[in-house]
Amino acid sequence: MNIALNISARQAQSLAMTAEVIQSIKLLQCSHEELWSYLREQAERNPLLSVSDRRTASPTTGREGASRAGATRDGLRGRVSGGTAAPSGEKPDVGAYVPARQTLQDHLLGQMGPAFSDPADRMIAVEIIGSLDDDGYLRRRLDLIADALGTPVERTEVVLQEIRKMDPAGVGARDLAECLAAQLAERDMLSEPMAHLLENLPALAAFDYARLVTVCGVDRDEILAMAETLRQLDPRPGSRFDADPVLPALPDVSVRILQDGTTVTELNTALLPRVLVDRQYYSEVRAGCRKTEDTRFVTDCMRDANWLVKNVDLRAKTILKVVTEVAARQKDFLLHGVEYLKPLNLKDVADAVGIHQSTVCRAIANKFVMTDRGMFELKYFFSNAIPSTGEGDGHAPETVRQIIRQMIGEESADTVLSDDALVKALKTKGIDIARRTVAKYREGMNIPSSLHRRRRLSATQATRTDKQDKVRQGAVEAA
Repeated sequence: MNIALNISARQAQSLAMTAEVIQSIKLLQCSHEELWSYLREQAERNPLLSVSDRRTASPTTGREGASRAGATRDGLRGRVSGGTAAPSGEKPDVGAYVPARQTLQDHLLGQMGPAFSDPADRMIAVEIIGSLDDDGYLRRRLDLIADALGTPVERTEVVLQEIRKMDPAGVGARDLAECLAAQLAERDMLSEPMAHLLENLPALAAFDYARLVTVCGVDRDEILAMAETLRQLDPRPGSRFDADPVLPALPDVSVRILQDGTTVTELNTALLPRVLVDRQYYSEVRAGCRKTEDTRFVTDCMRDANWLVKNVDLRAKTILKVVTEVAARQKDFLLHGVEYLKPLNLKDVADAVGIHQSTVCRAIANKFVMTDRGMFELKYFFSNAIPSTGEGDGHAPETVRQIIRQMIGEESADTVLSDDALVKALKTKGIDIARRTVAKYREGMNIPSSLHRRRRLSATQATRTDKQDKVRQGAVEAA
């Protein structure tokens, strides 16, 4: 075997992503909150940057940020002299403008004083209250809570029962039946037939009135009356409280259609921070540099600041181009509503705008658009087409969902449509769709099966007929 060294030249292509490109990609996919956070972080590191809120004109400058961070400030002042501190200012905390709402846990902890005087009971109560979910239910097993605290299960159960006496009624329940029973007991309406009804909620959900009449020992009319009482209760007593403040989504772009049909797309400049480079300060500092590393440091700061300004501007232009194209393709939806929403994919927009599909994907991520029909996440306008039965264009899934919703909304007890019937009805409208897709859309809209809908409509119709008969009978007796 011969072993020899050989030197040869080979040409190959590879993709190298520069720091500027990486930053551009990062900024494009940021929401406006994430953009603000990133820019403030950069301003704290770079003494040449100034970031201000267009709504308040309150700047966050690199010199202030460096002062807070310490390292950049010391590094700059250790190398060069000169420059003055800019007026201090912080971007206002958006959370400060959100009205505080009491959490369920705070509401219950405020009621603990009169109920628990023993420190051990208070400790158990705090653990139980902290274990409640946002709806007010205790999904955690009581024996696990007792084991974690080293207390008897029996004592933990006693504390739980005291918590269930607190407001709101039904809090601390382990299931829906317990929650509703607590609310009925508070209203002194927990009769024996009602208790049996709560034990058979699945039968009520299935409209199995024959079984309910047997187990509850009352007639059908009484079952319907009790079911109406249950509908007036709150199955999620904790939902009226906030676990955490939730900030409303704000539109990044607005789209309007003028009377002459012109589509106007505008960026929401109120959300866009103003990023400035302090070139005068750069000149002063640059002139004071005495060492090569000082010059390199200040030059790098200027380069990074220029990159950031360029990429923030590129982000805004890319988003505007993408939304403008989306608005043009979905103009019928903007004018006439959801039934006119068209299928749209990333490639359609990318080819029209002249950018890569991945760039479109990042441009629409976490972005919202305000239209005359309300505010929508940009992803809402993108969907694969459901085929047409003819040669026409496909249909957007949301459009098909809306048609299904309308068909079911027009049903009566005698005209309830099965999923197969919905498929046939949709084909008459030119929509070629599989039964399993119809079922998936229906379930996604929380619409029960045709069997449950028929039973519900039949029960409603029977109740209405009974009431009409009683009204007629009363009128006859009165005459």
